[in-house]
Amino acid sequence: MRINFGYDRQTLSKGSQGYWQKQGQLKLPFIGKFSEKLAGRSAQRSSLWRPLAIASLLAAALSSCGGSTAEMSKLGLVVNGEAFAQEGMLSKDDWQMSFQEIKVTVGEITASGVPPRAASSDETLEASWPLKEGDEAASEQFVTVALQDGPALLGAQEVPVGNYNQVQWQWGGGEAPRVLKGTAVKDNRTVEFDLELPGAFQVSCGDYVGDERKGIVAADSEGEVELTLHLDHLFGDGDSPSNAEVNVTAMGFDPFAATAEEGKVVLAAATADSWATPQLRQLLKEVLMSMPHVGEGHCDVALKEGS
Repeated sequence: MRINFGYDRQTLSKGSQGYWQKQGQLKLPFIGKFSEKLAGRSAQRSSLWRPLAIASLLAAALSSCGGSTAEMSKLGLVVNGEAFAQEGMLSKDDWQMSFQEIKVTVGEITASGVPPRAASSDETLEASWPLKEGDEAASEQFVTVALQDGPALLGAQEVPVGNYNQVQWQWGGGEAPRVLKGTAVKDNRTVEFDLELPGAFQVSCGDYVGDERKGIVAADSEGEVELTLHLDHLFGDGDSPSNAEVNVTAMGFDPFAATAEEGKVVLAAATADSWATPQLRQLLKEVLMSMPHVGEGHCDVALKEGS
């Protein structure tokens, strides 16, 4: 008995399994119909699952990028005149100085850094001050703070967690760049001083240097950025050796006391050319540029054009 598999015998060949094949394909009509049914069901399943698969991919993509919210915490900013501003100091030329008022103007303050995830090292985090009530950005770019009673807090704001270890700011400017009021006593002489020091400076600082790191914002702890002003760079430190670096470069109080009239020194920034020689003016500029720090961390300081 001969069974017709659907091909002419001349086009068929016997395969290794003993079946008649054409071009490597077994031709069985009932198997073909069964395969077509299977293929149809598979296509139907594929069309049903395709929207679900696309939805799953979209959900995964959203959760891996912009769909998830970064962890947030608080970052505060303080301006600190250190213990000298609060407790007074002995200048390098032996004037015992106490301060009734220390006011400085700062502005255009920006702290920046990176998130804690190494894979996002190209991402930059940023926070800016001054702030208005409600932690909203202030319309004024500058603020004057008093330091004689302790560090001045300029407000905390909600920021993404990360390490805010770079800070840029302007020191001085506006109507009251720097004001130091107080009393200086040496031997039997007492001088009251009211100093308004000229100049506006652009300051760029890196990592805070001190007993603890600052600028780190974690999900379970708030961070803080500090702008530190070193008064001993201006007047020196009489409790340190005379050849200490701070005393070699500082002005001391003698140049100011030399302008006293009737026991008072009143110097205005606007009239600095009248009370300071060119040499003293240059020294004062260099000293003021050395005062901004972040803790003990040094900063790059440049005199603003036109100041």
